[in-house]
Amino acid sequence: MLYLNDGDGTYRDATAASGIGAVTPGRAMGVTAWDYDLDGRMDLFVANDASPSFLFHGDGGGRFAELGLTAGVAYGFNGDAAAAMAGAVGDFDGDGLPDLHVTNSAYGSMFRNEGNGRFRDRVIASGLASACGQYVSWGGGFADLDDDGVPDLFVADGDLHHPTGRPDLFLRGRGDGTFEDAGALGGAYFHAELLSRGAAFADFDDDGRMDVFVTTIGDRPVLLHNRGVAAHHWITLDLAGPRGNPTAVGAIVTVAAAGRRQVQVANNAAGYLTQGDPRLHFGLGAATKIDRIEIRWPGGATKTLVDQPVDRILRVAFDEAPR
Repeated sequence: MLYLNDGDGTYRDATAASGIGAVTPGRAMGVTAWDYDLDGRMDLFVANDASPSFLFHGDGGGRFAELGLTAGVAYGFNGDAAAAMAGAVGDFDGDGLPDLHVTNSAYGSMFRNEGNGRFRDRVIASGLASACGQYVSWGGGFADLDDDGVPDLFVADGDLHHPTGRPDLFLRGRGDGTFEDAGALGGAYFHAELLSRGAAFADFDDDGRMDVFVTTIGDRPVLLHNRGVAAHHWITLDLAGPRGNPTAVGAIVTVAAAGRRQVQVANNAAGYLTQGDPRLHFGLGAATKIDRIEIRWPGGATKTLVDQPVDRILRVAFDEAPR
């Protein structure tokens, strides 16, 4: 179902008119809004349980075409319709294109964005299959947990059919498109066996280190406070978009520092049964200043900031000076 906001406190059903209603019904578990081809128009990934997942490509005028099969994200690595839970967006290989990690009942998928409207599942080549294939994965997402400028991955695990706990995973990005299991570095929590489900990401105390909030079945939620000691720098961008878009959903942000270029798309950090901090966090490693920040707002207008200091939360509004 798709409902359009009329701006007066009411909504209208646009499921049929948008084209979303034309697909064979699936068993949706999670929905991810993202701009996978960076054309300035938001797209939708729908993770389906035991049926092919959907990729709705938006035309910017309120209509969508379902391209999951031709894009290569409808099925898991083995060509099966695994129990997909949700998709998380991040540039895991540093090529400037938004990739998609999908949690499911098998290995999960790491769909590398090939830049031509197609994706290739790199779940084995990235090293994720051996770690994630042991468990059923539910929530998950990208976050630079050590601020080294390379996205890491957190995966919340739990049994599919029985109330049996499993350890959650902290998978550290190496910077070459592969990951290593860093649970031993993460602390005692990653040896605990909880029945985890959702995982949301936020720097809740604004200290420049991303934290993780995990929901569980039959137990209290868990707040993992990041107490990393690496002497790495960072910047968090708190965006305010044009009228009607207070968190600038759809903005494409490029941060260049110390010869490294990072790209993120504002999408309100939605995950499996969760929504995290909509601010965009960039780890900068050893960089002591930011050479350039470019923001392409929804609608196509751009704002460029140069020679910015690090280790701060920078508020940038569409129609105001940064502060």
